[in-house]
Amino acid sequence: MNKRVFLSIMMATAISFSAKAQNDGGSKFHFGLKASPSYNWMKTDGTGLENDGGSIGLSYGLMTEFAISKNYAFATGLEITYRGGKYNFNSAATGDVSFKQKLQYVEVPIGLKLKTNEIGYIKYYGLFGVLPGVLVKAKQDVDFESTLFEDKENNGNQSKFYAFNAHLNVGAGIEYNLGGNTSFTAGIHYNNGLMDIYKGSDDEPSAQFRTDGIVLNVGIFF
Repeated sequence: MNKRVFLSIMMATAISFSAKAQNDGGSKFHFGLKASPSYNWMKTDGTGLENDGGSIGLSYGLMTEFAISKNYAFATGLEITYRGGKYNFNSAATGDVSFKQKLQYVEVPIGLKLKTNEIGYIKYYGLFGVLPGVLVKAKQDVDFESTLFEDKENNGNQSKFYAFNAHLNVGAGIEYNLGGNTSFTAGIHYNNGLMDIYKGSDDEPSAQFRTDGIVLNVGIFF
């Protein structure tokens, strides 16, 4: 999806839902926008494979909350999320090879959010849920130590990954009231990969990959 089109849809939807929330008194529904940096890494158990650190990612999109009671809410939304990580592969045929994998997903968070009463303009929250997502793009940088092979940058390899992924999403943070129904939210979330994301190809050794991440969740509720 074109990013400009996606952002335009987000803004139009934000205005529509914000107006509805104000008409309803803002007590049952909250809507917001988020942009959250993250640190991501990949776990693998394949022969000759080992983790080689993480990479910086980003998640941005829409946040929505439906109040169940004063201190509980159903949290969901729509996000574009960038994940990935680094790993090494060693074999007699290729020698040492370094990979940096970049993955882009459309995700729909589903979770239960528990909040305290407001304490000096601040509410503290805890979150538990899942992050199902659909893969929309996958690219890879490949660095061969041997001069017999050519390095590759932004090498498309989406066909080697499963289309669907899911993460366990747990976190905690604050909501700071800016006046009326508007509040600033910030928190630390941990995303734990629940599924093998790599289907590989016939000429590759079998391997499993999962993605994990630590997210600084930042946004504004209207």
